[in-house]
Amino acid sequence: MSIALDIVQALVFGLPERKPAYLRESPILGVDSEAWRDFVKCFVNAENSVTDHFRYGIFEFTVKRMCDLGLMVNPETTSSRGRLVWVATWVHPLSLRTFLADHARQYEAFCQSMAGYASETIVRQLMGVTIDDTEASLSGLLAVAHRAGLHGLESWVSDPKERAEFSHTTTLFKNVNGIF
Repeated sequence: MSIALDIVQALVFGLPERKPAYLRESPILGVDSEAWRDFVKCFVNAENSVTDHFRYGIFEFTVKRMCDLGLMVNPETTSSRGRLVWVATWVHPLSLRTFLADHARQYEAFCQSMAGYASETIVRQLMGVTIDDTEASLSGLLAVAHRAGLHGLESWVSDPKERAEFSHTTTLFKNVNGIF
């Protein structure tokens, strides 16, 4: 088991009496704690680092989402390894080192992100839509939003070619869809 998963398990699954309520309960109204824990487990990256696709930490946040959450500012694109990627400036006192070292902060940001996506009208409108013979649930749509953002969610849902091209996102959708 990875260190990142151990840490998340301690945060989410540890001794209930020692954890604040926000670590014991789902941040999404109507989602029970057990379903939330099952959902969270599907997102934990074994490496607490920056991926080749510029995703950060144990939950693989995009730069744009970290900007949405107030962790970074001034997003812009730059070229890296022959492709355009997003970069931004950390909001003080955060830095790459402090963000990666603070697993509780990463989990809090993940909770904030999922609750934010869950409240978006487009996510609610897409619930129940049939995607490749499967009815989309809130958990499945949140997974796609986490990987692709809201605009990417809409195009992924509507275009089978997008689902084929972004197979990692499609696999994540299949793994979490129906949890809640």
